[in-house]
Amino acid sequence: MIISDRSASNEKKLKVFFMIFIIALCVWISPALAEKEGETSQQSKPVPSAIGKNPTKLDTPASMPSPLLKASQSIQETAFIEAQRTFDRSLTILTIVASIAGVLVTVIALLTGAAVGIGIFEYRRWRQIREQAEKLRDEAQSVADYAKAEAESIEDIKQNLENYLIKIRKETEDLSEFLTEKPTEEMKGKMDEFSRRLEIVEMFGISLKAEDHYNLAWDYFYKDKFEEALIAFEKALELDPEYALAWSGKGVALSKLGPLDDTLKALEKALELDPNYAPAWANKGVALGKLDRTEEALKASEKALELDSDFTMAWCTKGVVLSKLGRLDEALKAYEKALELDPDYVLVWCNKGVVLSKLGRNDEALKALEKALELDPDYALAWFNKGVALSELDRNDEALKAYDKALELDPDYALAWFNKGAALSELDRNDEALKAYEKALELDPDYASAWNNKGVALSKLGRHDEALKASEKALELDPEDASAWYNKACYHSLKTEKENALADLKKAIEFDSAYKEKVQKNYDFEFLWDDEDFKKLVES
Repeated sequence: MIISDRSASNEKKLKVFFMIFIIALCVWISPALAEKEGETSQQSKPVPSAIGKNPTKLDTPASMPSPLLKASQSIQETAFIEAQRTFDRSLTILTIVASIAGVLVTVIALLTGAAVGIGIFEYRRWRQIREQAEKLRDEAQSVADYAKAEAESIEDIKQNLENYLIKIRKETEDLSEFLTEKPTEEMKGKMDEFSRRLEIVEMFGISLKAEDHYNLAWDYFYKDKFEEALIAFEKALELDPEYALAWSGKGVALSKLGPLDDTLKALEKALELDPNYAPAWANKGVALGKLDRTEEALKASEKALELDSDFTMAWCTKGVVLSKLGRLDEALKAYEKALELDPDYVLVWCNKGVVLSKLGRNDEALKALEKALELDPDYALAWFNKGVALSELDRNDEALKAYDKALELDPDYALAWFNKGAALSELDRNDEALKAYEKALELDPDYASAWNNKGVALSKLGRHDEALKASEKALELDPEDASAWYNKACYHSLKTEKENALADLKKAIEFDSAYKEKVQKNYDFEFLWDDEDFKKLVES
């Protein structure tokens, strides 16, 4: 297309050049023709006769010609002149024709030369273009051959990776059964290796199956990467919306991130797809327990055990629910059954210690908690519960160390800050206790018990007005907290405000009658002991 366009353009240029040349030629020829015609006209004029010129006198022959002879000479002269004119015209025409022919030959020669020149130039250009095109074609072919070879190589790699993926899937088939609170180190290592291998495979564009994303999700979950775990569970469900295990796993991940109602929906979907999936029942029991729907939680855990009587997690869940229901002996039996199935189940040892402490068996509780810490020295919850057991044994210095260890492992553990404050308060280190309570409230501003205990610390420091404000905040958050009403009454009594003290004491007794006896032994109420209204209140 490039060559034909330029040829058309050159043809136009030649036509224009030719037209200009003809016009110039005509302009150049016109004066020449006029000049030639003028010369011809002068040559054609008759030569004047000597008779009409009044010549000088000539010698005449002795004898004069006759009149007939003179007429004949005159005719011959006229004929000669006409012949000369005709010859001159013919010569002029021939000259003009020759000139035109010469010009035409010159023009043709110029045009031919220009055409040849342009043709040679275009030919060379076309040849260059053709050579470039051939070069590009060769390069393209070379690239295509290389790409084909690389594609074949990549296909070989992908095939090898797919075979490799099949192999590692077989090696990790048991990953889908990970449902313990803390997997063993061996299992965690296997999960981590599996995840690393899957990431390598995925880099090469190998499509993962729903089961792969499911197993990746558990690896994220046990690394406390709950958002990544949720995304992986959802990817598994995109590939297989009927994947009951993934729905159950999604519910577990949601329990760490969002509202428990969403957790329950996911678990119920899992049970809709597979009503006999014991882990979903167990996890449902956990979620219901956190929502304080303890009776439903107990039924869910018992359903899980009905489907799988050796399901350790379900025994653990049942123990938690029974403990919440105050059925501590039954809870203890459930934990012992779980430990019979899995002696290294850290969470169960910790929970067993809590139940033993609630039963007043604090020495046994300490042993259970120390076993948990032997299995997992970095388990903050076990350190916290050990502190509780030590506090119950009035070993507050040791309890304080246990709380500090828990906070070293988890600085945002509000409940540990609260218990640390309580231990410091028992040691009469009230300034430090106050700071611990304030830290707990910084982490959880709606922690009613922390506000109540902050008031106690302030009162011990003689800051009764501030103590009153703290107790009022506690009651704003929990209007039925008997201890907060009692402490508030105490602060009014210390300020000798009888009416306010008796009003608050009455509310405390309404919620817990045990305060009738306690108030008679508390010297903060000493100025009221002989008051008749006080006596009526505590003796009624």
